[in-house]
Amino acid sequence: MTDDILHAAIRCFSRNGFHKTSINDITRELGASKGSIYYYFKNKSEIIYKVVEKGVSAINECITLELSKEQSLADLMRRVVTSFVEMSFSFPELIRVAYGEENRGLDEELTVGIRRLKSTTVQLVASNLSAGAEIHVVKEGLDYDLVASSVIAMMGAACIENGQKEEPKSKSEMVRHLVALVSTGIFSEDKSQAPESFHW
Repeated sequence: MTDDILHAAIRCFSRNGFHKTSINDITRELGASKGSIYYYFKNKSEIIYKVVEKGVSAINECITLELSKEQSLADLMRRVVTSFVEMSFSFPELIRVAYGEENRGLDEELTVGIRRLKSTTVQLVASNLSAGAEIHVVKEGLDYDLVASSVIAMMGAACIENGQKEEPKSKSEMVRHLVALVSTGIFSEDKSQAPESFHW
């Protein structure tokens, strides 16, 4: 039942936005009573948190899966960016609330919770950038937490901006632009010691 509620909420959030969606909207979408929602969630903020948690977990699982494969940094970057872009096309409202201005007006506890969720992705990316620097694939001497945070925020902002355009770019165009932007900033310029592909 929890997943049914979250899927109904995601559909409502995608149509109306987080702020304009009420518990009544979710109840109608679900085709159930208000009591059934309140049995699992105490309020709309908790539903929003669980939706964002689901999205961030999906991104983290994708990154973790890609890190388990032997591949070049370019291939890894392309796959991670692709998963993020696909999430933004499937759940634009989730990306807006997690990475954009839509989190304004949310209560303090929810805002802190969302920030904590996003930090798990930052830590995951940062630790692997640091590992990449040790084998001369990523530039050395960078603040990898800051780089990871900036890259994720940039991808979020770019996906949000694209979603608001009259003629948005396709998924493949977004991936191409973001990969080009990210890779030129973090790849090591000294390729002499870098392996062609490696297990992360």
